[in-house]
Amino acid sequence: MIILMESAVENLKHDKKDDVLIAAGMKLLEDTIDELKRRLLGDYEEKEHEYFYRNMFVHSSITFDVYGCPEFLNIPFLPNSGAYERIWALAQESSISLESYFDEICGANVSELVNMRNMWLIGKYLEKNDIDFFNEENRKYCHRLFQDKYKRFKEDLELASAYGRLDDEFNQDTRIRQMLESWAGWADETENFGFFIDLCHRISDWIKSRSLVRSKALKERLFHMKEEHVFPESQSELYESAYKEVDKRISAENYAAAEDLINRVSTDDLQVDDLQLSEDLNRFIDEYESLHREISDGSTTLASRKRFLIKSVHNKEARMAEKLLNAWPKGRSYHESEAGQIFDLLGFDVENVVKMDLVSGRYNSFDVLLKKKRNKSLANYVHYAPAFGSKACDTGITLMVLLGKFQAQAIMDCVNEMDMNKPLIIFLDSALQMVERRSLAKEMKKHSFGMPVLVVDRGIISYIIKHYSDRGSANRMLLNLTLPYTYYQPYLKKAATIIPPELFMGRKSELERIKDPNGVNLIYGGRQLGKSALLQIAKHEVNGNVAGQRALLVDIKACDYKEAAKKVCRKLCEEGILESCETDSWKELTDRLRERLLDLGQPLPYLLLMMDEADAFIDSCAAVNYRPFDLLKELQMLEGNCFKFVVAGLRNVVRFKKEIALGNNSSLAQLEAMTVKPLRTAEARELLEKPLRSLGFQFSKDEKGERLISMILGTCNYFPGLIQTYCAMLIESMKRSYGGYNQNVTPPYIISEDHIKRVLADEGLQQEIKNKFEMTLRSDEDDYYYLIANLVAYLHYNNKEKSGVATADIMALARELDLWKFDELKAENIEALVEEMRELNIFQLAGEREYQFTRTSFLQMMGSLEKINEVLMEAMRNE
Repeated sequence: MIILMESAVENLKHDKKDDVLIAAGMKLLEDTIDELKRRLLGDYEEKEHEYFYRNMFVHSSITFDVYGCPEFLNIPFLPNSGAYERIWALAQESSISLESYFDEICGANVSELVNMRNMWLIGKYLEKNDIDFFNEENRKYCHRLFQDKYKRFKEDLELASAYGRLDDEFNQDTRIRQMLESWAGWADETENFGFFIDLCHRISDWIKSRSLVRSKALKERLFHMKEEHVFPESQSELYESAYKEVDKRISAENYAAAEDLINRVSTDDLQVDDLQLSEDLNRFIDEYESLHREISDGSTTLASRKRFLIKSVHNKEARMAEKLLNAWPKGRSYHESEAGQIFDLLGFDVENVVKMDLVSGRYNSFDVLLKKKRNKSLANYVHYAPAFGSKACDTGITLMVLLGKFQAQAIMDCVNEMDMNKPLIIFLDSALQMVERRSLAKEMKKHSFGMPVLVVDRGIISYIIKHYSDRGSANRMLLNLTLPYTYYQPYLKKAATIIPPELFMGRKSELERIKDPNGVNLIYGGRQLGKSALLQIAKHEVNGNVAGQRALLVDIKACDYKEAAKKVCRKLCEEGILESCETDSWKELTDRLRERLLDLGQPLPYLLLMMDEADAFIDSCAAVNYRPFDLLKELQMLEGNCFKFVVAGLRNVVRFKKEIALGNNSSLAQLEAMTVKPLRTAEARELLEKPLRSLGFQFSKDEKGERLISMILGTCNYFPGLIQTYCAMLIESMKRSYGGYNQNVTPPYIISEDHIKRVLADEGLQQEIKNKFEMTLRSDEDDYYYLIANLVAYLHYNNKEKSGVATADIMALARELDLWKFDELKAENIEALVEEMRELNIFQLAGEREYQFTRTSFLQMMGSLEKINEVLMEAMRNE
């Protein structure tokens, strides 16, 4: 009988079946016969029946209950991840012995996370459950290690999303995040750590397989672009290089950066001039060792090192450098005049210096008041720190003088004793070692004080003296050498915040067209594009003009033409331009302004009146045939170019309401208009890189650095508001764990994938960008942009073969769904709206008169097909 059993087992082993159920049945039959044989021979152990599934204990993808039976846990929507599929896949693999696996894991110092219950079952079977692997301390360590790996995988997932590797057509991106959070909580509670790690591997493999579809689509776009795009022969090398770089980015699976470069090629936005990024910090670090040797002797004054610091005194620069050296603190007696002189030589326009009470009864402190800038031209701002520039003219700066050696913590203690209601500059008459300077950088970012603190020690002031050329360059060097070693946030997260002149980048020609008396009168553009910032800066520059010109910016949001007249009237009175005026009549208002402009007794050479958020005002003007515009235009035609008006809104009324706007000889159509569009690449890079550079953040000068820049700008759609948000959150990440940087070698802070993915994961930056993208689409009460974007997404998901969508398709779908908001719209209205969305860089042309989303990420931000259906159904109901 035993011989027959052995023969039957051998036959079963060799009789392979492809059908899973038949194969499973034959395996069961094989094991049953083998068990009968061993029972007859007397070498069968009863615990083998109790631990029947023991050979699967070594596989983390299967979890077990306390009795050693498999838990049939199904992982939703991931391929080949159902419980039976996982078990069947394991059955095909050769398995390590329980003894080897157990000894390997227990001897690995927990470098590999496993399922603790699996290990417990193996230990129980092998009778080895008394080892240290199962003690409380080790279990806690496993939990910490698990949380770290979970955090890192979330970071990798966010980076994959930023690189455009995820597809959200069926809400998979969102479902992965939700599933991951759910399984992570379960794994932490049940200690099935290995199962979760296996799940992460499965998700990574799934993302990689799905991203191949994106790779193919981008390669097709690149192929067609090479065939169809026409460029000047003189720039063939530039375009051929771009094509090669797109191909490299696709191979590197950075699809967002590849798509961004394709879009730049299609809009002929490849030429980027040298940004002339500051090298002050890098040069300072390179020179510091030799500089420190010469100036670190605290027993002598810094002035005694004059011959080392100043090579010649026969020119103006050297004489000013010598004055700066002599004004540096030499002892406890430090006077207001010396403080005022050193601030002046460092590029500050000093109004007055007032000596304050000693800090802690020991340290001199001063209140430094600065002059208001008379000429507020942007060219007069040499750095990117408003707290020590335009804002300091209002707040002033506190100066504290510390004598002798201070370590980082001692400096922090001194700052804590200050009343921090304005920016603080510390003069430290000792030379910090580089290791201490870097320790200070970390401490400052960990314990930000609400106001920025700059520490100027002998090392920094000596470098400035040694390289002194003029007050402007000294001011720039001062900020570029101190800001990296403190915490300072120049960027603005909230779009409503008034932008300081130091942070206004690009838009030079648009700004001139606004200020120019013969320039534009109508400005259009969506949210996040910097439209209001343009008006603010125009006001700032005109009001700061030495010629006595005036600029007025009035927010007339939700005001009809009568309310707008009242609001403008009140503002003119508040600013002292009109003595008293209270009217809702544009005729009366413009008459009063004409009298004021022609009054030779109170000369007003130029008045620029700007009205922002003017959509309701423009709409209401249609009822009176745009008469307010006629009156403003008449006023603008006064001799001497003494008056100009600018009206800014979201929608191009001439394009959108052509028949009304052009009818009855309205002057509206005769006014010059300008659409504010997303930044060009050079302008966007300036906003991204220059302020970051002054804070010590640098992108590597290689392909990886270029691709990160491209990915960031593409993610932000070249919207200045989104770039500001991205950079602000990147800087804020330094408050936690120093942004993952190594204190021993920073600053400078080289921005890498690791840093970016921490920001993406920790700050929820992707969600912030998604929210602002939706805010751009929901720019007005009618929600036309938002609904059109959902209609285009719906048409894309239901007909992927088509590269673009025609406006006729959008109109037809809106009619089919009975979207009442579109009832009164004509084809030309839809075309006007879609064209505005193209100017916003949300859509791009995909063939003749067809449109598609400019970036795949925009399509993903619209959500799944299920979500789009919900939005459209809601629009059908809300009549």
